[in-house]
Amino acid sequence: RAGREPERHAHRQIPILVGPVQGKHRPLRSAQNAGVVAELNRLAPRGRGEPLGRRAAAALAWRYLRRLSRDCALTLAASTFVADDLIAAGFGNVRRAPLGVDLALFDPRRREQRQAVRQRAGLPSGPLAIYAGRLAREKEVPLLLDAWAVLEKRTGVHLAIVGDGPARRSMRERAQAQRLSWLPYEPARERLADLLAAADFYVSPCSVETFGLAALEALASGTPVLSADRGGVAEQVAASGAGALFNSGSARSLAEVAERFLARNLALLGEKGRAYAQRHHSWTATFDVIFDMYQELAR
Repeated sequence: RAGREPERHAHRQIPILVGPVQGKHRPLRSAQNAGVVAELNRLAPRGRGEPLGRRAAAALAWRYLRRLSRDCALTLAASTFVADDLIAAGFGNVRRAPLGVDLALFDPRRREQRQAVRQRAGLPSGPLAIYAGRLAREKEVPLLLDAWAVLEKRTGVHLAIVGDGPARRSMRERAQAQRLSWLPYEPARERLADLLAAADFYVSPCSVETFGLAALEALASGTPVLSADRGGVAEQVAASGAGALFNSGSARSLAEVAERFLARNLALLGEKGRAYAQRHHSWTATFDVIFDMYQELAR
């Protein structure tokens, strides 16, 4: 979940194996007992810019999972971005099964108390953006900080960063923006829901998000999303029409798109985001998709 403590979060994916196994985690080969690999995250990046040790570890993990996938009937991915990555890595029969969101908890009605929530958190009453998530290198938060140093001078918009992680200290030292609040990891889901609903928009700077649950929670809360144009969050923004996209990796593009974004009807975009979450990401709809796939395998 958004803002998860470092020791409770792993960037590298761990697949969920569903179905009978034999030996050392190898699914049975019989058609009646076909295993299912539910692939809901993504391995560490395999790009040349990664440290050699990390690339080697990722390569071993990919090879192991590919071997497992050959004995499984189905591989589930949380987003098209992940599905494409798995197909490119040699996985077969990959299907998309997006995550769901708690629509009762993340609800636009919380926006009625937004000023009280801001006061409790020490946040200003003017335009407010929020990021909630792990503060680590792969999340590309420094890109957001660089953009904000420019954006705040043009618009006066304030940024709240909610979360913790190994890079929190270095990010705080790097930040030059003045309209910036650093809030700690929020373990209480009620308070996190309040914060997401209290913002004018949510920002997702990461271009390799596997799905982006925090962004979906923001949409369900009636809060539109500004995202990098690559990754799982970009898919949600495109599908919902409840946000805007900037060029991945570009602080300049982020600042320029955010400035234009602030001039739009954010409340209307938030309504579109809520409607999208209700239509496509209720837990009932999510499990219907997964169980339909299981039924296909059982025939």
